[in-house]
Amino acid sequence: MKIVIYQQMSDRGFDMYQTVFAELVAQCGSHFPIEFEAADSTEANFLDGWLEGRHDEDPLLYLFESSLGPNGEDLATRYVIDIDGVSSDLKNKFKEYANLPHAEWGFCHSSFLVVNYAPHSSSILNLVHESLHLFGVGDCYDELSLQPKSNCNNSNCVMRYGQKPVSLEICDSVREQVVSFYE
Repeated sequence: MKIVIYQQMSDRGFDMYQTVFAELVAQCGSHFPIEFEAADSTEANFLDGWLEGRHDEDPLLYLFESSLGPNGEDLATRYVIDIDGVSSDLKNKFKEYANLPHAEWGFCHSSFLVVNYAPHSSSILNLVHESLHLFGVGDCYDELSLQPKSNCNNSNCVMRYGQKPVSLEICDSVREQVVSFYE
């Protein structure tokens, strides 16, 4: 899988995110190949325009179409948008776009596009949480009550709601879901 990263108004380095995320995926028992790269100028210009309100073309559809190979095959490319210092108006735009009113720090749309607008102190935690959705991993919390699900056997699992920034562990259920993604 290739993960393309786009940053706006963010000077966060991605070295720690890449290292932590790759290590968590490696804990799943196999060596799953993950490449990280920066968004190219065409993708960046499109996303700049969408975020700044210059167009309303759906980024999910645009990026999906641009990620296909010459014969329409899925090249296993996924996208991460990282924004630091997001305004409340932009946060509300994201929540409405994703139809997720509880998404205080970000979301993953269709296991394809991660949008992270977490505070700087929680950005790595949230990037890892949302990026695991790219592998088809479900949340370890009930979306209505925000309480942990019974199949999550690790109280520090990064897929639970409201974890502290130092909690970069996964439970057995998450591990099994990542392995299933590659089978």
